[in-house]
Amino acid sequence: MEVNNISRNDLDDFWWDNFLVENENFSKTNVFENALTKPNVDKMNFEVLNILRNMSKFNVNVEGFRFYLDGEEQNEKYVVNNVFSNPPLDDENIEQYSQRVFNGQKFAIIMNFTEKYSNEMAKTVRQLLDPLIKKLGTPLLGLDGTIFIGNYGYTPLGIHRDRRGENVIHFHLGPGDKIMYNWENEIYDKKANSKTNNTEIEPLLEDAIKYQFKTGDIYYMPWDKWHVGYSGDLSVAFTLWFNNPTKETYTKQMFRSFAIQYIQKNDSILTIDTDTSNIEPLLSVQNLNDETTVVDLLNHVSQEYRYAILSNGGWSGLPLTLTSEKKFNIDEDYNLLDNSKVKTPPFFKLYSVLFEDELTFFARGYKMEIRYHEELETIIERLNTNKVFRVSDLIKNLEKDWPKEACLYFLAMLYDKKALEIVDL
Repeated sequence: MEVNNISRNDLDDFWWDNFLVENENFSKTNVFENALTKPNVDKMNFEVLNILRNMSKFNVNVEGFRFYLDGEEQNEKYVVNNVFSNPPLDDENIEQYSQRVFNGQKFAIIMNFTEKYSNEMAKTVRQLLDPLIKKLGTPLLGLDGTIFIGNYGYTPLGIHRDRRGENVIHFHLGPGDKIMYNWENEIYDKKANSKTNNTEIEPLLEDAIKYQFKTGDIYYMPWDKWHVGYSGDLSVAFTLWFNNPTKETYTKQMFRSFAIQYIQKNDSILTIDTDTSNIEPLLSVQNLNDETTVVDLLNHVSQEYRYAILSNGGWSGLPLTLTSEKKFNIDEDYNLLDNSKVKTPPFFKLYSVLFEDELTFFARGYKMEIRYHEELETIIERLNTNKVFRVSDLIKNLEKDWPKEACLYFLAMLYDKKALEIVDL
């Protein structure tokens, strides 16, 4: 097992340079000891509890949430009635919460796309990653965060490999240690015939490479490693996925994105004798014309998808809006921004595309549209400096042509998506 212990206060350029050297540019498993400062560990643990609370409150479809008790996955009804109904209390830490709700039982919580449920976690992790993102760029399908909580012993998923191209950086938040076992492909194929989700683990341990890590350590593993985790004591981990897709995966994602954005609801029934020699009249697709090819469409979708990812700091999961959290209503509360000071959060920028008389803009992954005015582009450019602006100064030129209410409404659209923050100075 390779362990690296570099005495640094933050994950700066030097730290990430060493990270890439030691893992041979994302190709080799490694443990980096004492990588996270205690304040960052404490903050991330605090946000893990907030994510649990927000998932319990807003995730009505139990999407991206798996719960195991004594090694058995529980169904949606069980999760709603026994986990979501008992979120962490405001004054609890993870040990107190686990003891109160699970009372010493062996359990595992796996939460996906957790950046959606904590804006502070998304900002904190993105700040830690910034030197790495500047070196490597943002993966095509972005970044997403999975949280593991529990004292579950071996990972309930069994021995498995992650999806092709999805490398993982594991931020270990404790309190308990964790062990990851890796197998070389040739050895695992010979010993277990490359069986995935293999729960017959212990007979294979003698052929595994063991990596043990503690609170504040970072564990890196490339996507192509057969592996399983072991958490004997209660521990929490934030795992970050670098989603470098295959061509097939990327193509499918572009078609899904196209379907979400451009296929319109239309319940007209096509009759048996419908002429299928010309498909255009049979489709429920907006803005389709004879000159548009499939490649044209996918180029457009791919560009918009990229702007969405970049506007969200690289995260693929869109944050909960203030409206969905019932903290803000654009139509009623846009005046809140009047006479205030605002800024965009670091690492999150706005992107815009002009088409005829309409400006399409992207904020924290959300795509929105508004009637074009050249001053809108100026406002976006200024906000992208991440400096603090008085709203009155920001909109003064736009206000010459638009009602003040319309100017504030534009800023309220950004504020609702957490792309704009009100600053108290």
